[in-house]
Amino acid sequence: MSREQLLAYSYIAGTAFLLSNLLVPLTRRVALALKVLDYPGEHKRHREPMPLLGGVAVFLTLLGMIGGHLAALPWLQRQELVRQFFPEVLAKFETLALVLPTLGTILAGSVIVLLTGLADDLSGPRFPAWAKLLGQIAAAALVVATGVRVLLFGAHPWLAALVTLVWIVGVSNAFNLLDNMDGLATGVAIICSLLLWLITTALGEFYIGLFLSALIGALAGFLVHNFPPARLFLGDAGSLLIGYVLGVITVLASYIAPEEKIRNQWFAPFMPVIVLGLPLYDMASVIWIRWRGGRPIYRGDRSHLSHRLVELGMSEREAVGTIYLLTFCLGASALLLRDATPMLTVLALGQVVAIIAVTTILMIVPQRTSFIELRLFSEPADHASRPSASEQERAAERGSLSE
Repeated sequence: MSREQLLAYSYIAGTAFLLSNLLVPLTRRVALALKVLDYPGEHKRHREPMPLLGGVAVFLTLLGMIGGHLAALPWLQRQELVRQFFPEVLAKFETLALVLPTLGTILAGSVIVLLTGLADDLSGPRFPAWAKLLGQIAAAALVVATGVRVLLFGAHPWLAALVTLVWIVGVSNAFNLLDNMDGLATGVAIICSLLLWLITTALGEFYIGLFLSALIGALAGFLVHNFPPARLFLGDAGSLLIGYVLGVITVLASYIAPEEKIRNQWFAPFMPVIVLGLPLYDMASVIWIRWRGGRPIYRGDRSHLSHRLVELGMSEREAVGTIYLLTFCLGASALLLRDATPMLTVLALGQVVAIIAVTTILMIVPQRTSFIELRLFSEPADHASRPSASEQERAAERGSLSE
């Protein structure tokens, strides 16, 4: 990657960051005016209604960055200063027509996912789970229809198409479920996007690098307002949008990567799973807990990794920071795969397994001094023997995962 390209990526990320910072307060005021709010209750930690529509700000930032620069491209190509300092970047855009159909499909799918999430945010429990899933499938099917497929060692095209569809829908739901604590889904998405940016730019994928730069800037601008204590939530519209975009980008990164730049046949199937390993792990563990407990998998509760870390005595910020670190350590293993020898590939996968094992320990090992034990020592005897309902629920959740 040349300095010129790095400067272009930095410009896109910085501009997206500024635009997102401008749009987030506006969407917050709109959400408050229209009463698009997330109200406290049940498993939720916030005590006051919180405005949603954060995902709208992220989408408008991406749309503004992509649409604005595409509209301004003919004018920029005529500017002598731009031609003098960015000749290599301008030359890259000579092949723009080749990627416009795929870019248009991604944006169209993003609109479908965004509208599906908005319907859920506005309707609340009245919005059926099947309708939410149907919207995600429709958006994923658009990408599959363009011929984009995951690579499965020469698998039949129909099987590859089905796996691609399931993958995009699965990642969308993974980030939807991960959005359970201030700043969590957004920060994890930034880390995953940064890892994908490092991988794709090293492969020479200029357009994917630009798209990821815009996404990183948009998410970083939103995180300023969403880091605990948050002033605005992503909402289902935002979390589904992030998951959809990252699901599609991971497929593209492995699908269109030049074969001559990848010496490891395990790169394509393993890279997406490793980069998004933490969100996928959290989704799988939560589904397992709810299924074992006989609860609907789409109904929220406090069985996520973030909640377990808080139960271990961490503050919300500490829990979110710990998950950031786990996300990076797990996803960074994918950076080794492109040119890895068989032995290095095994070592990288071993590192992934070790990090997942540590994460599982954090999920299932009871804290040495549990909340119940604290009450036993701090309350009178007649009250200490009766743990609260919330304590009983936490104990039951820990037990259901460890079974």
